[in-house]
Amino acid sequence: MEEALYQLEQLSLEYQAKGYIEEPESILDAIMIPEDRVLDKAKWHYEGDFPEDLTKDAAYTATGMFITWLINNNWFSEEIEHQFAIEIGKVKQKQLTGAEFYRKCLDGVFSTQELADEIKPFVNEYLNIKKDIYAAEDYVHTFQGVGLTFYHVANTWENYDLIEPVIEQRFKEFWERIQKI
Repeated sequence: MEEALYQLEQLSLEYQAKGYIEEPESILDAIMIPEDRVLDKAKWHYEGDFPEDLTKDAAYTATGMFITWLINNNWFSEEIEHQFAIEIGKVKQKQLTGAEFYRKCLDGVFSTQELADEIKPFVNEYLNIKKDIYAAEDYVHTFQGVGLTFYHVANTWENYDLIEPVIEQRFKEFWERIQKI
């Protein structure tokens, strides 16, 4: 992976020397440069267009399910893995949901800063606010008809079991695509 990144950087420098300009929103930037950014805040949901019949806890569910996938695949940084080892263990044992981890341990703010560098390109693409494949496509399609709204999907392990293979497939496709670059 490091060799591929080095070769891409060298190729980029060659083209820049020929007068080409790198676009700030290029696909290579999105895939290869893991920038840290806030991906979701629960308060963006419950302070926005949020159903009155639900508690604020429902604002943590969708992102919490993605966080569960990250935990189950050991994609958090070593620092987070160490700091929240007990809670991460409880998520893996299905004693604590990803939504509860998101609320209690991350204070309702999910950013790439907490993640291992290797997963950041995938997360930056999959949870990109401009083209949110996870929430706008996969989560909505997986749970279509389950609840009245996006927020009405119950925070259950059964629901996580429905979304997990969808995330796995997206990750597999992403990984195969970047291996070809």
